[in-house]
Amino acid sequence: MRNKIILLAVIVAAVAGIVVWRVFYATPAESPGSGLYAEITQERGYKGVITVYDESGTAEYKWPSADEYIIAVKISPSADTMAVITLSGNGCGLKVFSLETGGERGSYLSSDCMFYDLGYLTDGEIYAIGSDRAVIFDNAAIAISAYAFPDEYLSDYLVTDNHLTLLLSGYRASDKSRSVRFSGTDWIDINS
Repeated sequence: MRNKIILLAVIVAAVAGIVVWRVFYATPAESPGSGLYAEITQERGYKGVITVYDESGTAEYKWPSADEYIIAVKISPSADTMAVITLSGNGCGLKVFSLETGGERGSYLSSDCMFYDLGYLTDGEIYAIGSDRAVIFDNAAIAISAYAFPDEYLSDYLVTDNHLTLLLSGYRASDKSRSVRFSGTDWIDINS
């Protein structure tokens, strides 16, 4: 039984074209043997395909995306939902799927921010890190809180104990930095 988050990323280049696939392992659910992982692949006719497998390697769920590229995927700690960052000509989005019913629970689209990472703070809170903001979503992909940093550079971020902490600076070489933490419902400026 896996007892921690495992991340495996693989990029494969082919002579006829580039095929990119990544495998993300999720935190195993509370009950033994219920850990899932998601694999992103590229298949003919689709921008990307996500397949969710159980620990034995049996496919449990599959989502083919014909119109949107898949940037990242995470599975909730309870293994009942999956959050996906997508990219299309209309913008960058977040989609949440139920792994129990197979249906989409909700979606969010931003035409002015590029999200590149996401994860679960809790089973009901999803964070997305973007080029100039961090957004907290519920399990229906509804934005419940956001913190914009348009004039700052995101140096790093950390997720601990259901908190998202952002380390921001003026520029990459700036000696001025500050930390901002999302805790429950508020963003708190830790230091200046």
